[in-house]
Amino acid sequence: MRYSEDVIMDIRLGCDIVDIIGEYVKLTRRGANYFGLCPFHNEKTPSFSVSPEKQIYRCFGCSAGGDVFRFIQEKESMTFPETVEYLANRINYKLPEKSETNVDEEKKELREKLWELHKAAARFYYACLNSEAGNAARAYLDKRGISIPIRKKFGLGYSPDDWDKLNKYLLESGYDQETILKSGLVSQGKSGKFYDKFRNRVMFPIIDVRGNIIAFGGRTIGDDKAKYLNSPETEIYKKSFNPYNLNFARHSHEKEFILVEGYMDAVSLYQAGFKNVIASLGTALNDGHTSVIKRYKKSVIILLDSDEAGENAALKAIEVLKRAGITPKVLQVTDAKDPDEYIQRFGAEAFAKLLSTAMNQIIFRVNVLKKRIPPTTPDARVLFTSEVVNILAEIENNVELEIYINEIAGDVKISPQSIKAEVERIKGQSTPQSSGLSSRVKNVELNNAAEEAKAGIISIIAGDKMLFEYSKKFFDKNEFADDFYIRLYDIVEKLHSQNKQVLEADVVMMLGPENGEEQARAARIFMRQIPFDSFEQKKKALYDDLKEVKISHIQYLIGTEEDAEKLAELIEKAKHPEDELKGF
Repeated sequence: MRYSEDVIMDIRLGCDIVDIIGEYVKLTRRGANYFGLCPFHNEKTPSFSVSPEKQIYRCFGCSAGGDVFRFIQEKESMTFPETVEYLANRINYKLPEKSETNVDEEKKELREKLWELHKAAARFYYACLNSEAGNAARAYLDKRGISIPIRKKFGLGYSPDDWDKLNKYLLESGYDQETILKSGLVSQGKSGKFYDKFRNRVMFPIIDVRGNIIAFGGRTIGDDKAKYLNSPETEIYKKSFNPYNLNFARHSHEKEFILVEGYMDAVSLYQAGFKNVIASLGTALNDGHTSVIKRYKKSVIILLDSDEAGENAALKAIEVLKRAGITPKVLQVTDAKDPDEYIQRFGAEAFAKLLSTAMNQIIFRVNVLKKRIPPTTPDARVLFTSEVVNILAEIENNVELEIYINEIAGDVKISPQSIKAEVERIKGQSTPQSSGLSSRVKNVELNNAAEEAKAGIISIIAGDKMLFEYSKKFFDKNEFADDFYIRLYDIVEKLHSQNKQVLEADVVMMLGPENGEEQARAARIFMRQIPFDSFEQKKKALYDDLKEVKISHIQYLIGTEEDAEKLAELIEKAKHPEDELKGF
């Protein structure tokens, strides 16, 4: 049963996280928080911290974190509804009565119907591919070099160029119209008529790790403006949790996954012998994908197109993978527009050699930065250096760091010592002139100044409604350029609008029990904050953080802007980011 936010908040308020975790972990008070040995990984020195004030926990060793619900879920391997019921029983909280019709049973029954319906649809598409109507689709697959055995293994099919042929087939197979609509494979027009979502497309079944067909992707062989089309999200399909071909790739003995852009690349690479290939379909790689990926592999080679769009996708994927603790590498395909074309032209053996040249993410990001901000003028060198030091600050190996610094120093004509000093400032290894804000603690997990500032903004506006309302005149949430921080901002705004006290544990909870990685990340942000000594100090800290995020956002825009006039305006704007904060 799904419980309302109010019910969940009531239960959380009735449960003291220190008491509950104290039943599993021997906790000792140190200052404002309690510490003990982490119950989620082996350690000899306590790094597990519990905050009674914020009602959240966080481990500095393994990065586990969350609220009381998250702890019980992880420790007892319970579902979220089971956790709610368990904690409600502890405090004698009376949960709302379940309706006479069991909602969970209804959903289970619907999921089973949809799995069977998708299997029937796959049989229909496969039969159409091998019929006279599928001549053009078979010709397309022949041209792309996809063999008949691989077509069978992946269940490739064809959706005929007909308005409602699938719908009629499913009705004749015994499925009711309501269930067919819930599959997303058929839609209802304004006139009331039903029509197939996919028409005149080569069809790729999307299969989960249990072997269930849960959705489809379609590649047009006609003149459709939408070259690729995917199923909408349904009761059985969440595109952020189902990388394409994971059902096969997870059995690969390779130590890493190869991440490509689409299903044709994945099928082509698999046919060429690269069984560890996966693809994110219809959406950029996100935390949902990585929460599934890291169950099977700890390293991913990002293999996307070598154009600017591909580079941007790779940069975003790197951040998502790093956040999940997955090691990213990047391979840019040369002499071909994509991996499929490369294999067609040069063969699998050549591609295997190319794969061995995948570069680490630091080198890739520096190379992209050089391309987008060529350090050829004093202004450009300043911008390039201010951005590249944030990348270098992530390097922990001193020898590796020195090699990069010396190489980059030659490019930008700045002494290695100056670059190193700036890197150390960002890493917190050297202490700059005090600004009176030393009470804020740096979070070693936040890998650059912009990330530190984003976390600072959320921490401050969550705890101070007046500053939150005041900051809205100077700051747009989209300047975060990160969906995670935008979600946190929206939750804080929602709670403030309801005139509720914004408790850290409530923000963590409202991210949703299905987003465990995000909950842990939010807990890490809130655990980092030490109270300010005065309102003015807090306001000054918010100003500094807003300025840092604006600088980061401007630099991002510079890196993606193609218009020369607009680029010049952005470079000029980057010189005085404080102009947007006048009057703060």
